[in-house]
Amino acid sequence: MAGFFDACGDLNIQLVPSAVHGLTRSPGGNTSGERIVDNKLVVSVTHKNHDLLVIYKEIFGGNINLNRNDRFI
Repeated sequence: MAGFFDACGDLNIQLVPSAVHGLTRSPGGNTSGERIVDNKLVVSVTHKNHDLLVIYKEIFGGNINLNRNDRFI
């Protein structure tokens, strides 16, 4: 899996601001209505063969979709 992922995989960290009612955080510890940032690690693998991606879906969850270039992601 590691070699396949090295050639066809991608890791991204997305910082997604989201408002959480009643739970805010600021550097000074004050709760002034600031937003909390939800960090997401996105694991993606792209390949022409759908069957090679199924093991990643079983481990990490998510979906397998066909993109514009007739490759599965």
